[in-house]
Amino acid sequence: MGHARKAVWALLALAAVLVTGCGAQRSESPLSQACQEAARGETGESGGAPLPDITLPERIRQAGKIVIGMDTTYPPMEFVCDDGRTYVGFDVDLARALAAKMGVEVEFVSVNWDGIVPGLLSGRYDAILSSMTITEERLKEIDFVEYAQMAQVFVTRKDRPPIRTEKDLAGRVIAVQAETTSQYWVEKLPPEYQPKELRKFVDNNAVYLEIQTGRADGAVTDEPVGRYFASYYKDVMEVTGLAVDPEPVGIGIRKDDPELKAAFEKALAALRADGTLDRLMQKWFGGELGKPAQ
Repeated sequence: MGHARKAVWALLALAAVLVTGCGAQRSESPLSQACQEAARGETGESGGAPLPDITLPERIRQAGKIVIGMDTTYPPMEFVCDDGRTYVGFDVDLARALAAKMGVEVEFVSVNWDGIVPGLLSGRYDAILSSMTITEERLKEIDFVEYAQMAQVFVTRKDRPPIRTEKDLAGRVIAVQAETTSQYWVEKLPPEYQPKELRKFVDNNAVYLEIQTGRADGAVTDEPVGRYFASYYKDVMEVTGLAVDPEPVGIGIRKDDPELKAAFEKALAALRADGTLDRLMQKWFGGELGKPAQ
């Protein structure tokens, strides 16, 4: 979500066997499965027919494509498969659907997070679609079209008492990814809410392995990651509550590009209206982001 990008997202490199609560084994991660689906051409929503009333900047219309900058180190929102060229993730699917509504192709440019705004301002790409949190500081430099709200969530093993609020962390074994918003949030809680043990892992996949094997009761994590893995391993774990209130994320656009901003707004409104956005969230997260657990 922008503020957690310092984390090491090495999930795709893992071929470790994940163990489920009932003893069965799975030899692939959900991310490797997503790459296999992409290789077979199963890219999900097409976005439908172009909208007749969208006006694009001349440079995009002439090129027949829109260029999107993204930091591809944040699965399941955006990542690159082992072949080094296949882009996969919710933001990738959304970008393709938006481009289809605009009647153009989409081209992706992978950019390091610390250079993603400068790259937009220099004209290297037309827009940023990379789970970027909308902040007052960023609004001073660029404009946004909001497309989701993302929180921090609690994930709990289904055979353990659910973690619904920070009070439920007390006396529990909790896993987090090291040096992330999740870790810092837990460590700042009052002493009476502190877990019995806070286990920190460089690799986020190890967080879910701790839950799978029962060594941890649950986790605090970025919502897209938590919902994605909980949806995939739904026989073992579930999202049980919001830890931190949702924050808006949006498509970043240069302030001198109002025509493109208007085009994104119209295309996104159409994807909301025809159910495409809901279907993409269901595909990647099992439901809408930013909503309390049921």
